[in-house]
Amino acid sequence: MTEADSQVLRTTDEDGGRHDHVRRIPDIISQVKDSYAELRPAERRVADVVLDDVKYAVDASNAALAQRAGVSEPTVTRFCRAIGCDGVRDFKLKLAQSLVVGALYLATKPQPTNSD
Repeated sequence: MTEADSQVLRTTDEDGGRHDHVRRIPDIISQVKDSYAELRPAERRVADVVLDDVKYAVDASNAALAQRAGVSEPTVTRFCRAIGCDGVRDFKLKLAQSLVVGALYLATKPQPTNSD
């Protein structure tokens, strides 16, 4: 997991000590890639559509995603479960989060360093 795949929550305890708590954000795109070899051929077609156009996969209906992949709607659901999601809704939520995290990471401007 990369630095972009986590969020840091900084807290201060009663004694003034500061603590960083890292919360991992699930990287669903990596899960799709990592699971690819274990997927059934029809599920791989869904994975191909998702990996080729993530934004489309987020916005498309289950029926449209199935049609583009050339599979049935239940196959899309099986694909989502095969990669560790509870279903299509959970998958799309994680996929949308992945897009937002990626956009934030790319939009972050490098901070200048003082090299006096």
